[in-house]
Amino acid sequence: MSKHLDLIAVGALLLAFAFVTRVHELASMEIARTHVFRAYPVRPVIVAPPHVPRLLRLPHLPHV
Repeated sequence: MSKHLDLIAVGALLLAFAFVTRVHELASMEIARTHVFRAYPVRPVIVAPPHVPRLLRLPHLPHV
């Protein structure tokens, strides 16, 4: 009889630990989700070559 009570007690403890672990996991995810923030740049960085005037293709010929 004592052996059965011990097994029932161990089973109840295992269920309790599983429940507490799951609740803790869900709470941790909820806290982490609410504290995550995204930092966006104020202005996007645009890399462009410096302005160079357009060269004529055939400078030795007159324009028509």
